Amino acid sequence: PVVVAPPPPPPPTPEEIAAKISAEAGLNEALPATGATMTKEAADQMKKRLSGAKRSNGETPDGQRALQIVNQHVDQRIRALESAQVWEHVLGTIDGYEGLNPGSQKWQTTKEHAISELQKPKITIIGFMQDTAILQYYLPVSKETKKESVRAGDEFYGVTLLEVIGNNQGVRIRYEATRETYDVFTKSAQK
Repeated sequence: PVVVAPPPPPPPTPEEIAAKISAEAGLNEALPATGATMTKEAADQMKKRLSGAKRSNGETPDGQRALQIVNQHVDQRIRALESAQVWEHVLGTIDGYEGLNPGSQKWQTTKEHAISELQKPKITIIGFMQDTAILQYYLPVSKETKKESVRAGDEFYGVTLLEVIGNNQGVRIRYEATRETYDVFTKSAQK
């Protein structure tokens, strides 16, 4: 009897190619918790996989269509990460986007915002003396902790004390790099 080989499977569709690229690049993972970190290795791996996908799929119409789908997926992921305020992941995913779209400036503003957020000092209230707040600043870039006596209008480490809230319950401050105003409360006022 003559053995007939089955016909080869059809080539993958653009949607199937895109789904494989997205999965390999980690774009389908659940959003990380606020404050979660992304290792340099993980960011490099995403960029490497996405730039590799561009090289291996950029020559065919189906591959180009798949890359358009992946681009949309990366855009959605960056927006979601930004909303969740997981800034290291925002930066890592923008790096991945740049691997897919070398020279693109599309996410530059978001990238600069993420860098500013990662540089923002973490502030703890040590106490109050008359009209002065004693604040502890953790500086994430240098990983240093500094203690300062601050009055309304004073600026230290890019943060301005705007006012003391209530009866020494907290402080309203402005982070100058982003012009964001927020409140920091004493431990006893948080209860």
